[in-house]
Amino acid sequence: MPRAPLARRFGQALLDRLDQAMGRLPEPLSFTAEPQVFRVSGTLVEPISTAPAIVRALAKLVDELAEALTRRNHGARQLLVQCMRVDGTTQSLQLGLSNASADPIRLNRLLGERIETIEPGFGIEAFTLSATETSPLNVPENRDWLVPANDPASLAALLDRLSGRAGIKNLSRLQAGASQFPEREQTHIGRDSVQKMEEHASASPRGPRPARLLRSPSPITVKAFWPDGGPKTVQWSRISHTIRGLIGPERLWSDWWHDSTGACARDYWVAETVEGERFWLFATHDGAGPDAGRASWFLHGFF
Repeated sequence: MPRAPLARRFGQALLDRLDQAMGRLPEPLSFTAEPQVFRVSGTLVEPISTAPAIVRALAKLVDELAEALTRRNHGARQLLVQCMRVDGTTQSLQLGLSNASADPIRLNRLLGERIETIEPGFGIEAFTLSATETSPLNVPENRDWLVPANDPASLAALLDRLSGRAGIKNLSRLQAGASQFPEREQTHIGRDSVQKMEEHASASPRGPRPARLLRSPSPITVKAFWPDGGPKTVQWSRISHTIRGLIGPERLWSDWWHDSTGACARDYWVAETVEGERFWLFATHDGAGPDAGRASWFLHGFF
């Protein structure tokens, strides 16, 4: 058939494909590598239904999977266990890891904590263990703030155990927020963000921060002041405290997107009482400085 009528009826794409099939036009090919599949299976001679027997059967599969992952320098991020029962049904168990791992001890411990969720029914006759999500092992791991960096018991292992027992949806962590006021400096986020433990360096140097921060500042009454304007005697919850030492003040400004009525400032003081208690106090003002006689004072935390 003539080429012109074909082009008018079906478009130029048809003629190009014909020419490529006959070798008259080049046809670049983009080859996509098939994703690596890490999966091991095992069939039992007799069906099993007890937790210790299931643990032993899975331990053998974990060793095989860990060996396959190590050969490819990969670690598992998601594991899927499929249990084939004698009645023809399948029980599935899925769990996630906070970072890639091919350590059989760690994988066995995580699986062992979820064995009770498997319903064996009349017995399980076959298992399949798959690493549905993997990543290279040479990727730097998240730093652990709780123990030295060279300690093998890392925060990632703790997250794995907590998510395995309580569920990842029940965990949350603090994330730095865009605010200067302490009660807004951090926000709680949960679910998958828990596993992304990234560090956020402070944008500016900060003064000392209390170990316990109140949910909202508690009003206090200042009955006497030191010559430099710092509080000397304060009353909180009907109890008077005499202050013998002060560190400060540290001035923090409000955020215009939170306080639309106008800018306000806080002057924070670390106050130590004669009894040895340490309070985090502040006075609010418009930025010009607190009026010693009419300033509003608050207690915000304890050291």
